[in-house]
Amino acid sequence: MSKEFTFNQHNVCLNPELYKQWGEGIDSWYITLCEFEGNWYYGYRMSGGIAMGSSSPCSTSGNPFTREGAIEKATEILKANAELALRKPVDINNSAEHKKYAKMFLEWYNSTILQPTLF
Repeated sequence: MSKEFTFNQHNVCLNPELYKQWGEGIDSWYITLCEFEGNWYYGYRMSGGIAMGSSSPCSTSGNPFTREGAIEKATEILKANAELALRKPVDINNSAEHKKYAKMFLEWYNSTILQPTLF
């Protein structure tokens, strides 16, 4: 039986599936997924201390995807931001913990997404 997702009046999923998470609390990074009428949507969070970070909830207001497409799109966004976070110096807006989870995300990305196809 598949999970039934609930949405608020703004089309934001109130109970998304947590696909993958790195860390907890203020410096955590994660990808969430939800499904509505056969289409999949993604959400993400990458926070890093007081002011550095970005997030987007799972919302049917975004473009619809397959489940795999939603994971891929969220992963692309986190990858670009992780690479940016590692290039910036540690300061009040880019904490050492933020960099640690950015590095963990990229290690996961490189070990799972970029595996060569074996023929």
